[in-house]
Amino acid sequence: MENIPLLRDIVVLMVVSIPIIILLTRVGLPTVLGFLIAGVLIGPYGLGLVHDAHDVETLSQIGIVLLLFTIGLEFSMTKMLNIRREAVLGGGLQVSLTLLITLGVGLLFDFSFVVSLLLGFVVTLSSTAIVLKLLVDKGQVNSEYGNMTVGILLFQDICVVLMVMVLQSIGGESTASTSGIIVGLLFSLLSFAVIVAVVAVVIPRIFEAVVKLRNREIFILTILLACLGTAWLTSIFGLSLALGAFIAGIVISESEYSHQIVAEVIPFRDTFASLFFISIGMLLDFKYVLYHLPKLFLLVAAIIVLNTIVIFFVGTVLKYRFRNTIVVALSLAQIGEFSFILIKMGEGYGLLGRDLY
Repeated sequence: MENIPLLRDIVVLMVVSIPIIILLTRVGLPTVLGFLIAGVLIGPYGLGLVHDAHDVETLSQIGIVLLLFTIGLEFSMTKMLNIRREAVLGGGLQVSLTLLITLGVGLLFDFSFVVSLLLGFVVTLSSTAIVLKLLVDKGQVNSEYGNMTVGILLFQDICVVLMVMVLQSIGGESTASTSGIIVGLLFSLLSFAVIVAVVAVVIPRIFEAVVKLRNREIFILTILLACLGTAWLTSIFGLSLALGAFIAGIVISESEYSHQIVAEVIPFRDTFASLFFISIGMLLDFKYVLYHLPKLFLLVAAIIVLNTIVIFFVGTVLKYRFRNTIVVALSLAQIGEFSFILIKMGEGYGLLGRDLY
């Protein structure tokens, strides 16, 4: 008899998450929260119903790629140029200030410079997936505070490249110098520009040819190829999968078929994105949380307060309205999925003890 463990795990995920989401929807709470709760319940630290969390996590990455792809479809090159102030000035201020403050606090508490720097990287990054999912669900991606939120998140995602390089150079076996890190960053930026140029030329021509065939199956497969292929291409050059998918979405948004593409992708996006949020919930060790609740409460409160204050300051500098600034500040007050990746790297390099990890 056939036995597919991953299929069983996905069935368990759906069985547990659907009732929770229905309940939360009725009381007016976002579906993302339901997926996170489901992940806590079925994860290895909960009831242990899922046997292979790694496979679920791998599938969930496709959800993030598709989510960023559809966000890109809602933008355009013109739109991106319109938010360059939010991305460069807003994102630059947010990353710089949060990193410097966290670094200073870490040194104040007698952490080493390297550990303090790593903690600064972790606190600086917000969750692109969760924040954009909430904006999409509410139809507010193109709002005033949506522009500022997306601009800052894009800048953060680009900074991840530099953060990973720095962490590898100081924590791994690599002996890269400062000049080596700078060269690596310049290479990544050049790669980014080349990929954008190539994708902007190639993808529209492919879609023009495919549309003439009038075949829906080929059309859907071409959409997935453009999205996943560009994401894979960017990953080869050290950039994030999500950033590549966003580039593909931006390029396709200029075509007359963008609305049809969104309609075709949304079912895939929502299905795989739900796996991502469940996989994040599965990381939570509830017993550890209860045992260290006072310390963790203070830590979470400190991160939220710090990020809120910094982003409120950024919004004030950009002369955003008070209400919109508050909404952006609270939206970006958490840490994100790339933070988990950096923390895991730090533990692997022996920079973080088990409790701090």
